[in-house]
Amino acid sequence: MTEHVSKSPAIADITDTELAKKVQLFLSGNRRGLSRIDVYAEQGSVKLSGTVWSFFLRQLAVSVAKRVTGVHGVIDDLLVDTAIIETKTLRTNNDPRSPSD
Repeated sequence: MTEHVSKSPAIADITDTELAKKVQLFLSGNRRGLSRIDVYAEQGSVKLSGTVWSFFLRQLAVSVAKRVTGVHGVIDDLLVDTAIIETKTLRTNNDPRSPSD
């Protein structure tokens, strides 16, 4: 992508790279499961890509990104893979170190 500067009356000039980093920071600080989302920015438009384990996290990621100052639009390219959480649950349930009922 070409480096652009986002223009908004509410903020000073911010590059695409800075905006992407800012969105990534907000995502990673908001909830576990959002830190592995890839963020790309171009002229105030942010694209989110990667895989999350629920539709709730997908909606949350888009909502968080929209609230970041400097973001004018969000492109949701996230995939939901519920097998991710099922795999984690199976590992925990089959772990001999985990307490049994």
